[in-house]
Amino acid sequence: FTDDGQATGQYRAKYATIVGQVARTHCPPMYKDWAEVQDLTKDALWEKVLVEIDLPLIRKECTLQEDKTKRFIGKLAREQMKNPHTTGRMGAGSGKKNSPTGEVSKTEGYVAIHTRRDGSCINFETKQSLEEIDRLVSNEPNIVERDLDNDPVALEIAQREKRARENSESGYEAIMARLDEADKACKILEDEVADIKRQSSGLGNAF
Repeated sequence: FTDDGQATGQYRAKYATIVGQVARTHCPPMYKDWAEVQDLTKDALWEKVLVEIDLPLIRKECTLQEDKTKRFIGKLAREQMKNPHTTGRMGAGSGKKNSPTGEVSKTEGYVAIHTRRDGSCINFETKQSLEEIDRLVSNEPNIVERDLDNDPVALEIAQREKRARENSESGYEAIMARLDEADKACKILEDEVADIKRQSSGLGNAF
């Protein structure tokens, strides 16, 4: 399986066929997205798939409420980010490889993770910080080697990011409020599905 849960092994076609058949048979068509399917239905689907294919329990993680909550919070947190890093997972390694000395200073690292590949800034606030950093380093190149307590660049960055953190406190509260709303909506949907099932069962008994 890939990190996204896509089967890639020898029996990937068989797996996809079985999952598709089970979903069509047992998953109500009213759901437009897998995330809307209630956990009880997901558990039933999981058991049906296990009858045909032996899968490790880790493949079931996507149905756990804890994991869904973490993904939801992570998604909202990324939406709230004001200064997203731009170097990717190999940023530090690439920086050292491309450095003539094999080392990356604090200043070089900060600039690298706050600019895009074309050299542009990720937002206006970051542009102000980078312009101030450029001015400080141009006047005194050796300041990048100072310790944090005496580094004007570090102090400039710290002051700006402190203000940004203070402004983002309300953003966290908004995230939790949206999470609470999502939980309530999920419970309402589960109740509606249960009611539809009861009605369907009653119709079946009538015939």
